[in-house]
Amino acid sequence: MSAVDLGTYLGRKVGGVDVVLDADRDPAQRAGLLRTGVAVIADKRTDGLVLRPDRVQRLADGGLGRKRTLLDAQKQGVTWKIVAISSPIDQVGPFGPLSPWDGPKTWIGSYRAERTRLLKFMADNNINHVVFLTTDDHFNRVTGLSYLAEPDDPKSRAPVPGAFTIVAGPIGAMGPDRAAAHDFAAVRSAADALVDKQRVSGIEPIGLHPDFPGLKGVYREGDPAADARRQPVDFFSADTFNYVTLDISADGKALAINTWGIDSYPADRFLEPSDVAAPRRILGFRIEAE
Repeated sequence: MSAVDLGTYLGRKVGGVDVVLDADRDPAQRAGLLRTGVAVIADKRTDGLVLRPDRVQRLADGGLGRKRTLLDAQKQGVTWKIVAISSPIDQVGPFGPLSPWDGPKTWIGSYRAERTRLLKFMADNNINHVVFLTTDDHFNRVTGLSYLAEPDDPKSRAPVPGAFTIVAGPIGAMGPDRAAAHDFAAVRSAADALVDKQRVSGIEPIGLHPDFPGLKGVYREGDPAADARRQPVDFFSADTFNYVTLDISADGKALAINTWGIDSYPADRFLEPSDVAAPRRILGFRIEAE
C-alpha cells in the first residue's frame, strides 16, 4: 500500500509493517461544528443529533477512504494499524448532554453513528491489531473498544477483537494538576471510583481485559503484581504530566507501549527544569501479535 492522501487523512506504511492513518479533523468539520453544533455547546445535545448517519467527521468521503485503507492493510498482511485521531474514541461516561468526559469533541459524544460504523466494519472484516492514538482528554488511559450493535439496546455491546485506544495525558494542563496525592493508593482509588461508575452505567471499564490477546509484561509504577493482576489502574494515570511512546519490534510483530511522565503540579508555579524530576516510566505493556 502506497501513501494515500485524500485531503482529510493520510495513510502510509512505515517500515513495511505498520500503517499510520492521520485522521485529524478537516476544516469542513470545524465549520460544521460552528454551524450545527450550537445546540451541543449550549448543553442541549440529543441522541438524535449524535446518531444521525450523516453527521460524520470525514465529510469528504463519509469515512470510506479510512475503511478502505484499513481493509487493504489487513489484506496485505500489515500487522499494526495505528490510527492517529484528534479526539477520544472510547467511552468513559454515560450517554447524556456534556458528560464530564464524553462531550461534543469525542466520537461517542458527537459522532456515535460514525464510530459505530467504523468499529463494526473492523469487527465484520476481522481487521485486527488496530490502535487508535489520541489525546486532549487530560488523563492517560488505555481501553479496549466496543460498540452497541443495536444503538437503543445497552445489552447489545459488541467488542472489537484486538482493538484498543491510547489516550495520552497532557504534558502540562489542567486536570492532572488537581491531584493532591501521587502515591499508588490514591491513584488506585481514583481509578476504582471511575470504574465503579462505568459498571453501574453498563460501560466497559478502562483498561484491557486480563486475557487480551497477546498482552504481555504489564507494568505499573507502585504495583509490583501488575502483570498478574492487570487491573484498571494498571492502564490509567490521571495525576501526571506525561507522554506515550510506541515501539514496534524489528520483526514487526510486537508493539510496546509506555507512558513516561512526572508528577503534576499546580498552575503558575513556573518551575525551572532543575526543579522537576526527569520523566520516569509510569505504566507500560506490550502486545505480541499471533
